[in-house]
Amino acid sequence: MTNNLLKVSKHTTIATMSLLIIIMVAATIAEKTYGTSFVSRNFYSNPVFIILWFVAAFAGTIYILKRKLYRRIITFCMHVSFIIILAGALTTHLFGLQGSIHIRMNENPIKNFKTAENEKHKLPFSISLKDFHTEYYPGTTTPMDYVSTIIIHDNKNTEGSVSMNKIFKYSGYRFYQSGYDADGKGSTLYVSQDPAGIAITYCGYIMLFLTMILFFFTKKSALAKRISVACIFMTIPFASSFAGNNIPPSLPLRTAKAFGNIRVNHNGRITPVQTLAIDFTKKIYGEKNYKGLSPEQVLTGFFFYYDYWKEERFIRIKSKYVQNILGMEGKYAKLSDFIDTDGFKIERQLKNENNRTRIRELEEAAEKFSLISSLCTGNLLKIYPVYDKGKKTFEWYSIPENLPATLERDKWLFIRYSMNYVAEKVAMKDFVETENLIYKIIKYQTDETDGYIPSEFKFNAEKVYNSLINLKILAMLCLTIGISGYIFQIYNIVKEKIITS
Repeated sequence: MTNNLLKVSKHTTIATMSLLIIIMVAATIAEKTYGTSFVSRNFYSNPVFIILWFVAAFAGTIYILKRKLYRRIITFCMHVSFIIILAGALTTHLFGLQGSIHIRMNENPIKNFKTAENEKHKLPFSISLKDFHTEYYPGTTTPMDYVSTIIIHDNKNTEGSVSMNKIFKYSGYRFYQSGYDADGKGSTLYVSQDPAGIAITYCGYIMLFLTMILFFFTKKSALAKRISVACIFMTIPFASSFAGNNIPPSLPLRTAKAFGNIRVNHNGRITPVQTLAIDFTKKIYGEKNYKGLSPEQVLTGFFFYYDYWKEERFIRIKSKYVQNILGMEGKYAKLSDFIDTDGFKIERQLKNENNRTRIRELEEAAEKFSLISSLCTGNLLKIYPVYDKGKKTFEWYSIPENLPATLERDKWLFIRYSMNYVAEKVAMKDFVETENLIYKIIKYQTDETDGYIPSEFKFNAEKVYNSLINLKILAMLCLTIGISGYIFQIYNIVKEKIITS
């Protein structure tokens, strides 16, 4: 009887966990299409999903007890930590309260908040909005954070701050910045009341973290051996996908690196050009490097050596349909593939296309073409700060943009011609003077902004982060190892069952 119960609990745990993994994968995919609220309502709050977690936890508990894993304290605690985490999640689901509250400046304090089911719940205190303001990325007009200053009216008034990056806690309630009114005088806060569930879940995660570290050092652990085997496979070199004698002209690595130190307004914040170069290369080519060239060399290659780079098969096109439209060979297109005697091929095809999928594929290809064109014309390089006295912040201009009529003549001349001098020295292959001119541009940026942009330390920290291994590849590697290990473990269990029978 005991052996049968052990087998049933083990197989039930495996089956339910497998189903849960499949459901969570499906939920992740669905979230990209239908949004978080849809997934939360139809997947994570679905009774079937909750029952599966309960069955998995119950069966797992029986298996732990029947296998007498409590004799191996570290292994026992590791399994128990999962049960504690699930218990915390269940506590949150059963007893936690979530909703939203809308407050406005100079209005009476609010005592209730509404749940997703539009039910009202009374707070043990009242809340009012003292102030709301938007914080911007240094040296730009791009919003960085939205901050609400609130007052809690209890036995005494307590002032607190809530933002996108900061949670305010009071009397077991947690407040998150959720939205704001168009006039800037109102704010919507997400409210959560779940002290028990959060505490239980955190305890479970802490126990799991500690036991996993200790488990690695146990004598009977096979984890070290498995990691060693994984490391052997990871050290297998990847074959080079390019021929060494077919590299387009580019700046020397040192000069390109210097260019990467220029500040640029990229995606609404001030970053090193290095960050823009990495995003540009990955967006167009799909990888961080091209033919052994750094992202900075790729970016400056298109900018300074356009006639050569326009013939490079650099633009990754996944769609077979778009590949046929462009008349290209393989998965990578040249910039010149997009143009024929009748003009821009993509634009012509979009006028006659009705299929939504194909329209999206055409637009993705057109976006890549537009991004390269924006770089080659200089519009992508917003590297020149000009202080706007009216807005009391800096506007960042690209090389060809029209500058303010009130701008001092010496600054106007520097912005208009400094990059021309750089291009001239590049053409002459005078890279020492090229670097000197680059440093003058950087000095102009720092002198003009004078503390309004991120510090040198923050720029260097971002460059260090940029130099790290591709985190997406690392995440996919960890996911692959995890799934492979799970499948391998099930295989061993099934194999063991066949042998014993």
